[in-house]
Amino acid sequence: MSLLEHPPPVPSPAALRDLDLHAASDDDLLAAVGQLEVEQRRLDAARSRVIGEVAARHVCERQAGLTPKAWVGHQYRVAASTAARQVAVANKLRVLLTDMADALDRGVITFDHAALVARLCTRRVERIVVELQPRFIELAQVLRFEAWAHEVRGLISLADQDGPGPLAPPTNSVAMSDGLDGELHLDVDLVGAAAASVRAALIDEAQRRYRAYVRAANASPHGVDQADDPEAVAAAFFEFPGRRQLLGEALVELVRAGASARPGATAPVTDVTLVVRASDPLDVRTPDGVRLQDDTVRRLLCDAVFHPVVVDRLGRPIDHGRAQRFFTPDQHRLARVRDGGCGHPGCDAPASWTHLHHVEHWEHDGPTDMANGLSGCPHHHSLWHSEGWDVRPDPDTHHLDHGFIIITPEGRILRSQQHGRVRPLVAQLGLD
Repeated sequence: MSLLEHPPPVPSPAALRDLDLHAASDDDLLAAVGQLEVEQRRLDAARSRVIGEVAARHVCERQAGLTPKAWVGHQYRVAASTAARQVAVANKLRVLLTDMADALDRGVITFDHAALVARLCTRRVERIVVELQPRFIELAQVLRFEAWAHEVRGLISLADQDGPGPLAPPTNSVAMSDGLDGELHLDVDLVGAAAASVRAALIDEAQRRYRAYVRAANASPHGVDQADDPEAVAAAFFEFPGRRQLLGEALVELVRAGASARPGATAPVTDVTLVVRASDPLDVRTPDGVRLQDDTVRRLLCDAVFHPVVVDRLGRPIDHGRAQRFFTPDQHRLARVRDGGCGHPGCDAPASWTHLHHVEHWEHDGPTDMANGLSGCPHHHSLWHSEGWDVRPDPDTHHLDHGFIIITPEGRILRSQQHGRVRPLVAQLGLD
């Protein structure tokens, strides 16, 4: 019998919020934790049902031009990875994993259980996963999550006798995010041959770099001569890198080497656009607004191809009127600095993924000027050209620079964003 299936009697959720923690007994506190866990699972189940229905009706696309995960992230300031996970799980629970959805609602599994099964439920093995749901739920009552996850993967693999096959669709993915001081965080999922190839390359390069550190240590003035005992070398030198650092260095080296090996490449250089403000020459940032540390800037100066972004004191870039059809590379760089990513409100696409959209179309005599260009990711650039969508200059420009409004097919008015910040409506706009 599961404690979560039959929790001990405790006050209602409303009373739990007001529970006097100092006066409560140990047993009361433990019982409250159990009840709160059950209630959290039921809330997760309810959220999944609602989000699944919202996604099925395409409400977010019609009203805001956003996917459900982008809308959740934008509307409630949820991390993009969290929003994507919520929507993906909601869709699977609604359509395929109904037993898991019911178990989550009853509080006998957690959202993490449902999320793992939803992730493993690919098109190739979905029939197997659907049939095995009762067994997954049964195991979740007796195993800790990590052991349960191992068993679930094993059961699916055992039932999938044919394996992935040569024509299985690839499921490799990489998520990138920026840190506070210019660092880059990667979350990488690779499968099959891609996983094997990358793993082997990283391990081989990391081992090569490890041996290089050992040789350097042996040749150091400290006189350590312990090449046959790497652990002794590591103990002798406090800054000797660990496995994580070696793998990180290996990844950087492999990427640089791969970039230099492309056709037409002559050296492993980095193509970099940096923004330097005249008012603070030491404040160097990427077009996405990530500030670079001084040592990073100095290293880039040695081997990077720089593209200066030159603007006047008001930040106004070069315009070309009707003299040319397409926005120039310089204008694209300037737009990335100005807009800081896709201009559609709620979209988190970075500046490097955007195109410049002629707000007044070229074929309708629109100029190739920055005031007529709005940065858009491929999805939203295409959306703005779709039937019923319209992008116009913002008539309320007394305190805005290059602002735009986006009108949905239903007539809803959206304000464009810059650097992820959406301008609020401050006046009634006359659009007729």
